Formats: sequence, structure tokens, C-alpha cells
Amino acid sequence: MTDQSHPPITHLFACIACWAVEQGMPPASFWQGETDEWTVTINATDLMEDGLPPKSMKIEHKVYMAVGLIHARGGWFVGPPEEEIIAHFNGLLNTPVEAVA
Repeated sequence: MTDQSHPPITHLFACIACWAVEQGMPPASFWQGETDEWTVTINATDLMEDGLPPKSMKIEHKVYMAVGLIHARGGWFVGPPEEEIIAHFNGLLNTPVEAVA
């Protein structure tokens, strides 16, 4: 059973965060990385950094007009279906992140 006072983090956030850690992102940092399709900016600090709220990430597609501002409990995204982005980042991980029901 899930503790409803602290809902689980989103699957998309978890996949991208795990990918960033595998890429060497230091803890509690402001970090940017990229894949062949996406540029990812993560603000894992407690302060607003470069217009990005604390504990959030921005993803931008390199070709299409697709962008998202994501935090652990949700966020917004304009672009391809979330499942496609999850599959992209999960495909780059040593151990894919499974969705929790």
C-alpha cells in the first residue's frame, strides 16, 4: 500500500533521474546532460537556478518543439507521449526503472 501523504514519484522523473546518476550527475547539484534526442537540465538544489525551480528538471527535444518541466510528483510536458520518453531513457539505463502501480 502506498502512503498517500507522500505519493510515489512519477515514472518519467525516476527514469531520467536514474539516467542522470548513471551519467555521473553529482548529488544536490545543477547539472545538464544530453542523449542523441534530448537535452536534460536538472536542478537538484534547494534554490532556483537559471530559472529552474528547486528539485525539478527540464527536458527539451533536440529536433521537435517538445519541452517539459518535471518534478518528482508530476509537472507538464508538450510533445510525444510520456511512454515514448520513458522508453527512450529506460533504454539507456543499465537497469530499467519499472513503473509502480
